[in-house]
Amino acid sequence: MEKVGDYLNLVGKKVKLVFKEKDSALNTKAFLKADVAGLSETGTHLLLKNVKARKYIFFSTQIKKRIVPINNIAIIQILGE
Repeated sequence: MEKVGDYLNLVGKKVKLVFKEKDSALNTKAFLKADVAGLSETGTHLLLKNVKARKYIFFSTQIKKRIVPINNIAIIQILGE
């Protein structure tokens, strides 16, 4: 994905994200499931809701809202609808 419009097409979809670097607050490199709520006004961050993030091998945590920088996203997988 290269353009802001590509990310706008994700709004309203469930996605799985893998990051280039660990998310500092959650200390994880992947979100197992998240709903894309929108894009920041500047177009540099994705606004996510209902985020499920893996904390340890067998444990995950649920977060209501999270903002992630687009330049830290390595892989975006759109999950079945």
